Amino acid sequence: MTNQLVIPSTMTAWVQDRYGDSSRFERRDVPVPELAADEVLVRVAATSLNAADRYMSDPALVMRPMLGGLRGPKDPIGGLDVSGTVAALGSDVSSLAVGDRVFGEVGGGFGAFCAAKASRLAVVPDTVSLDDAAGVPIAGLTALQGLRNVAEVSDGAAVLVNGASGGVGTFAVQIARALGATVTAVCSTKNVELARSLGSTDVVDYRSVDVIDHFTSAERRFDVIFDVAGVHSVRERSRLLMPDGICVFVGAPSGGRVAGPIPALLGSIIAGRLARGRFSSFVAESNGDDMAVLAEMMASGAVRTVVEDVMSIDEVPAAMTRFKQGHLAGKLILTH
Repeated sequence: MTNQLVIPSTMTAWVQDRYGDSSRFERRDVPVPELAADEVLVRVAATSLNAADRYMSDPALVMRPMLGGLRGPKDPIGGLDVSGTVAALGSDVSSLAVGDRVFGEVGGGFGAFCAAKASRLAVVPDTVSLDDAAGVPIAGLTALQGLRNVAEVSDGAAVLVNGASGGVGTFAVQIARALGATVTAVCSTKNVELARSLGSTDVVDYRSVDVIDHFTSAERRFDVIFDVAGVHSVRERSRLLMPDGICVFVGAPSGGRVAGPIPALLGSIIAGRLARGRFSSFVAESNGDDMAVLAEMMASGAVRTVVEDVMSIDEVPAAMTRFKQGHLAGKLILTH
């Protein structure tokens, strides 16, 4: 390790050895991570919660082997989204410097320090706080890659964002606009003005109207449906697509204790092959290049983090319980 500050040998972290509810989290002193040659040590400033954190802490039975164990997560220190300051460099790292403010989807945000591959981090713009940066990685990458790479949104496209007020949805509205699309948002009554403020040309309150009937009766069709909510059938979604349109699934009901969201996702993919239009489900890839794209969007003002609330890292169990209850507008941030 080179160019490092004085680093303690231990740190405080929230550890989860066994799957279960928020009572499984335990505050402990643990060793500070050691660095591989291509990694940096990040002094964590903030983290934010995502659906992936919920699934990792208490997953359905069939998902547990995918997470590294039947009884507990492979990585017992959660918090996938991270923002903070580079405290030390691995021997092969030259792209970052000690003291750089960075963010990325790297894991370990529930600890005071985390080890992260330099290639998965980007520098936080000077005009963006570390709290706001912590809300970006998973939600921002999901929206960016889903709209740009999978849906191939271009100038003039008509995009429907279903579930526009959550973490991913708020970024999807803004990024679709930045890519040149005209955005229609679907959200609950209390978030209609929020969706408009993010750049939606039209906002539909799903509590007031049947979304599918609303657009069908108005003969509205979309080039892209970016579906975070996952509450409609493939047949219903297909009624809203242009003949060459695409629906990108990025969310599904949490499902039961055994199979979780997997049946809903598989059913949508299979049924989508039989319905009009294309249907695609994907998992975002963590990489520094796309984090840098998001950083540029934030620096220019095209994208901002919508924050539901800021809580202390001391409140991880309470924050996880609150997150699982759902209906948050934007991101729940935890600060160190």
